[in-house]
Amino acid sequence: MRIDAKGLLLVATLTTLAFALISDPTPPAAEGFADASDAQGPVNIVCQVTMTQARANGTTLTLVDADQAQAKAFMPNALGKPPRVGQIVSLTLTASDTPGFYFVEAIAIPSLPTAQSKMA
Repeated sequence: MRIDAKGLLLVATLTTLAFALISDPTPPAAEGFADASDAQGPVNIVCQVTMTQARANGTTLTLVDADQAQAKAFMPNALGKPPRVGQIVSLTLTASDTPGFYFVEAIAIPSLPTAQSKMA
């Protein structure tokens, strides 16, 4: 059986699509900053914002994790408006060369259950 160029291209395209569909592009979750600093790439972590400091090209966030460990992270302006002090956020972080300092790659505000969703 001989495969021509079109057949080879079709097989390559289908294989690539299959790998894309079965792969999980979301970073792994970290329980706290200790786990995040050991990670080789980005990780997701839920934490609370305790302080913000505006910079020319973004905001430095002071964060506290579930274990009450504190860290700082830089959030660029391109990610949108910084969260409020006291707000719980889910961040995708990448560790920097400085211990306890991270770079924010993505931010989400977890939704809290409402009274209506509790009743359902």
